Amino acid sequence: MLYSGHVGQALDIGIDIAEVPQEEISSICKSTMHLKTGELMSASVKLGAIAGGASTKVLNALQEISIELGFILQIFDDLKVFKLHPLDDDHRRKNFEDLINHRPCYIWQFAAEHSNPACFSELRKAVSQLPSEVLLRDWIEAYDIHTTTLLSLKSRIQCLYEKIDFTFGADGVHRPKVKPIVENLIKSLEEAYEKN
Repeated sequence: MLYSGHVGQALDIGIDIAEVPQEEISSICKSTMHLKTGELMSASVKLGAIAGGASTKVLNALQEISIELGFILQIFDDLKVFKLHPLDDDHRRKNFEDLINHRPCYIWQFAAEHSNPACFSELRKAVSQLPSEVLLRDWIEAYDIHTTTLLSLKSRIQCLYEKIDFTFGADGVHRPKVKPIVENLIKSLEEAYEKN
């Protein structure tokens, strides 16, 4: 898991996503999120479970669940920087660091997968104009990335809860422990997103 996390970090800082053909961007962004954030989340969860004496079956189930939780965390984190409210210049530059440095992130994946083919080229043009935010603000509003992504996340979160129910069973011994913890983590992510 630590090796995978390092590979994900290498992808994150080693690929100029703006130079990647559009058809490859989605898979690179997903791989980066899986390896960088998903595996790190999985390592954290599994280490705690190992310390608690969990069985191999439970550890494997927790790995899948925590990798998905890592994806959700990363999407919320990438999305929150796109909220349109005034910030001081230093804070704004930090927020757009992934775009300015052309790092793989959910925003590129969103644009690459969008049904409107202009979405990707318009994002690329907006990013080339940073630190000027004019085109980027227009892009954010035109493609309504927040509403679209939050609806997608809601569905993804529901699928995660269903996976927990299926994996541990409605009355499973671990379900009463796992599901509320995941629900509280998701609630914290949603609240952090709303506050920022």
